[in-house]
Amino acid sequence: MCESVNTQQQIPVLYVRGTNYEIGHAIGKTFCNLISNFFELNEDFKNSVLSFYGTPVGKNIYDESLKVANQRFPHYVQEIQGMADGSGIPFHHLYLLHIENLVPASDSEPENPNKGDQGCTSLITNTREALLLGHTEDASVAMSNNFYIVSAEVLAEDGVTVIENFATLTYPGYLPGGTMGYNEHGIVHSVNSIYPKKRFPTRTSYLFLLRAILGAKNLREVEDILRDEGSGTHDGFSVNVISTKDSSTPGDVITACNIEVSASQNGSPHSDLYIEYVQMGNSYAHCNKYLRCPVEEESWPGASSVERHETLRNFTKPYNLPTVQKILSVELPNDGKCSKYSIFKRSFGPDDPYETIAVGIFDVFAKRWYLYRNPPDKSGPVAVLPMDF
Repeated sequence: MCESVNTQQQIPVLYVRGTNYEIGHAIGKTFCNLISNFFELNEDFKNSVLSFYGTPVGKNIYDESLKVANQRFPHYVQEIQGMADGSGIPFHHLYLLHIENLVPASDSEPENPNKGDQGCTSLITNTREALLLGHTEDASVAMSNNFYIVSAEVLAEDGVTVIENFATLTYPGYLPGGTMGYNEHGIVHSVNSIYPKKRFPTRTSYLFLLRAILGAKNLREVEDILRDEGSGTHDGFSVNVISTKDSSTPGDVITACNIEVSASQNGSPHSDLYIEYVQMGNSYAHCNKYLRCPVEEESWPGASSVERHETLRNFTKPYNLPTVQKILSVELPNDGKCSKYSIFKRSFGPDDPYETIAVGIFDVFAKRWYLYRNPPDKSGPVAVLPMDF
């Protein structure tokens, strides 16, 4: 049984240097126990994802997705292979994590009303006084003490040339990049999951695109990666980006924006991007629902995002650092109804399986990444990592 989120005031950090395979191998070897524990605790994976993989339809989706990954991002497939070899977990188990949202819900399985309560909340502030990205990372309670920071310097196959340098919060068994982090080029990002009704198994896993933006040099490269011309994402998501030294855009060096990403619905081989820039002197918030993209979404995540956006109306923009800390700490009363719409969410039992496992605040001007396990307006950070860019 996982302990509650606020019982372990620690976050492991791995500093690693090597090729993609070597990075993956080091992650797998270092965190093999966390990865094994995650699979042991993940009943959904065993009962749903792995079972679906055992069907002809599931195996075909797996094979087609892996084929696309090998064609478009073979170095990240090698990273997963290294993780498998280092941890002793079968490769197909790890790759299945990256396409688990392609598993269809069983017709006989009732919709879980708590399924959508796992949503993350992201805030951007872009003012002369403060440049901030705040983010609550919400996940299954099985993840509560089952994640880590990867700070990696990735080398080309020659073992000398540095091709990526980043730090990011990472889940066991997954490629880095799917939560929040930054890189040496001053790209800071966080991710909001979104749940479109229609997904496309033969396109690129969105988690590979999020892994790729850890190497982006500017906002234009981020957009190109997310657009993924020639394939496009298989799913929907939202990325909040601060580009601190962006030579790809005119005017201010600093660029802040939210990018909603969806699979092209008309069959075009690329992702569709819907970008909103955070102008100087303003703040912005995004949860787990499209605000601009017209793609139809699943119904179950909507209420939580709508309620969180309503809560945000109580705070005056632009948000300074104390306000960001206060917003990301909002907990509604545990009345069995409203509590699941908290911004800082706690799990109150087996029927309420999601909670905020970490809060990150990137203070770009101070070049500090503050990481909390408890509400940041009531507790100190567990870790303060320097942002080297």
